[in-house]
Amino acid sequence: MDKIKIPESPDSPMDKIRKNISRTEDFCLREGLAFKKPLLILGTFERVGSNWLLDTLNQHIHTHNEPFKQQLGETSPFSTMSPVLKDVSDPSSANIDPFAQYWLETFTSTKYGTTNHAVKETNLFYAIENFLRLFPDAQILLLKRESLGIFSSFIDQDLFTRWNYAERYVNLKRVAETGKWSKFSFVFEDQDGHELSDVEMLTRLLFLNCLLLDSHLQGKNFKQLAYESSVKARSDFLRFLSNDVFAGIRFSDTENVDTKENAGAQGTFSTQRSKIKLESYLDTDDAKLISFELHRLLLQATQMFPKRTIELCEDFLGYDKDQYEVDLHPLEGTRRDSRLSGKI
Repeated sequence: MDKIKIPESPDSPMDKIRKNISRTEDFCLREGLAFKKPLLILGTFERVGSNWLLDTLNQHIHTHNEPFKQQLGETSPFSTMSPVLKDVSDPSSANIDPFAQYWLETFTSTKYGTTNHAVKETNLFYAIENFLRLFPDAQILLLKRESLGIFSSFIDQDLFTRWNYAERYVNLKRVAETGKWSKFSFVFEDQDGHELSDVEMLTRLLFLNCLLLDSHLQGKNFKQLAYESSVKARSDFLRFLSNDVFAGIRFSDTENVDTKENAGAQGTFSTQRSKIKLESYLDTDDAKLISFELHRLLLQATQMFPKRTIELCEDFLGYDKDQYEVDLHPLEGTRRDSRLSGKI
């Protein structure tokens, strides 16, 4: 009687990608070519200066602006927007849409080779685990910004509504109620059953993303850039990129590029808008609420996470640095009602 042949376990997406990268590295070694790994640009949240950074790097580097969020739909288990995530190291996760699988393998593999690439993904939340597994040996640059600056930008551009953050809050809360992510569920616990304002939801999501980043960056070498540095010491910021991130490449300030297009570049995500001081267009009630929420969440996290994780979380949040002035809106001349009033 013939033996029954047991089929081999299929490779996980990560296994296939690492094999492709290994072949590329071997080729470079044989041919005497420099083998380069990508730079991963992560962010503690949206509005941390990533657009200016990409435009600056794009003078010499191949940059990719949130490809996983842009190219993979919300239903993909590998999308940063997905409420359901699969482990990319699990062979069963290979059973996804073949086109999505092809994109995942080719995009990741081709970021390794003889040219410099930078891949930016902010607000990864739970997807940080899969993302780092896809690029386990890449260098990492973490962008951060104090909460008053982040939320002021959200208000100024009405981003909470435009980016449907109320729905995202619900989805992220749902994931935190399942499996290994349940240790983060305390972030979403309601206090006294009151309706949450937008500013409370944003504060919780900022804290969650920072805590997830801290938990997954432990033991990894990474560099940090604070948004505030680009305002207070732009030349030092550029020097850091040239000396420590992509050594030997001289980057220039995008604000100094004199073109007709730049003369009118005043859009939402323009990098041509000069800033000389740090201002936040929040009213004092919102500023106090943000501080209260962060303090409350940090106290709770201290009971569940290692001291080093909490310290890193405080660093990412810019906790208690208070570099921003709560000021008048420049286009209105008076403090506007900046209260974030949406409810869920």
